[in-house]
Amino acid sequence: MNIREESIKNLFQGNQESREIEFKRGFEWEYPTAKSLELIKTVLCMYNTPQGGNLILGIKEGRNNSKPDYIGMTKEEIDSFERNEEIIKAIINSYCNTTIIPMFEIIK
Repeated sequence: MNIREESIKNLFQGNQESREIEFKRGFEWEYPTAKSLELIKTVLCMYNTPQGGNLILGIKEGRNNSKPDYIGMTKEEIDSFERNEEIIKAIINSYCNTTIIPMFEIIK
């Protein structure tokens, strides 16, 4: 595990999802799929909150009050988001009346 992975793990380990933090497992970007549509829906919901929010991929959501677990993303999953970043932004904006600029940070 590298330093960045360790930092994310320490930062979010044990935190619960909230209005500003949402956890999702990693996945390879394809559109339209249930996972990509869920990601878009989450981004749009967070855009409508006063403080915005952070969607963190590579975290296994906690169930039944269990803590979330950092599981990371595969190289293929990361590559699919890097390769499609501008497309993802365009798709998100196709659902909006105003332009939003989602920020992506991919930590390897």
